Amino acid sequence: MTLRRRHHDPDDAGDGHEHGFGGFLRSLLSGIPWSERASVDERIRIDAPASHVLRVHNSNGRTTVIGEERDDIEVLVSKTARAESADAARQLLEEIRLIHGMSGDMLELDVEVPRRWNRRGHANLELHVPRGMSVDVTVSNGKITVTNLRGRVRARSSRFSVRTMPT
Repeated sequence: MTLRRRHHDPDDAGDGHEHGFGGFLRSLLSGIPWSERASVDERIRIDAPASHVLRVHNSNGRTTVIGEERDDIEVLVSKTARAESADAARQLLEEIRLIHGMSGDMLELDVEVPRRWNRRGHANLELHVPRGMSVDVTVSNGKITVTNLRGRVRARSSRFSVRTMPT
């Protein structure tokens, strides 16, 4: 997990005092949403369903599906959270989850990203799936790229582009 401080106050002389203009600015900025950031990458392997049907829903983030000669599904999840403090960003990061399970004979993946007025998060997904897999991808806020699949592809994004590339 990496944390990056988003604000630097050039008026802070480093004397340890919270007085003056620098202290005043810090007190104002501490309540501003999204001033701190945390991120983490995760790798998950899932058995491919016998039906070779996958449904993915990502509420906020890019989703890339790549067909390969393989028998399982590998999901790379890059989660990022921004909040009013480093602790709040880490907490939100832990709340961003990839949920997966079977629905009938179809494997479903769903990304849960909690949203609050002063905190934002997203998860970019990169899925490596069997080339013959049929996929149904829905993204509310993010781009979709699907490449190298022989199965049926259905892809919808509310706000961004969808790009499919042939095998």
